[in-house]
Amino acid sequence: MTTNSYDDIGDDDLVPLAKACKIFLHGHLTKSSLRTEHAKGTLEIIRIANKDFVTRNGIRRMIERCAARTKETAPQRKLAQEKQARAAEIASGLPRAAVKARLKQLRDSLPVANPKTSEER
Repeated sequence: MTTNSYDDIGDDDLVPLAKACKIFLHGHLTKSSLRTEHAKGTLEIIRIANKDFVTRNGIRRMIERCAARTKETAPQRKLAQEKQARAAEIASGLPRAAVKARLKQLRDSLPVANPKTSEER
């Protein structure tokens, strides 16, 4: 009876990036993806003799940090898209009045932080 050789890998055992991609992430990410997450600060990579390693716990922490970052950036992403749309409208040479009207429309669609401010409009 053959057992999976990956069962004996502990939570803090060093695993080469390629092997970690295969066993922890089922091949859905590559070594390059893990290095990108390391550059973002979400994954700790241990370098020994110019070889990169991670741990099972390190991968778990990376997944938690990525999930938290996604929840935090959703509202910011919407505002950035609206800002980009406004810049595109201005760059397209629309008449100034049309741009002002669109900006007012976007501003009015944003959530109101202070109810008194909305009554003054």
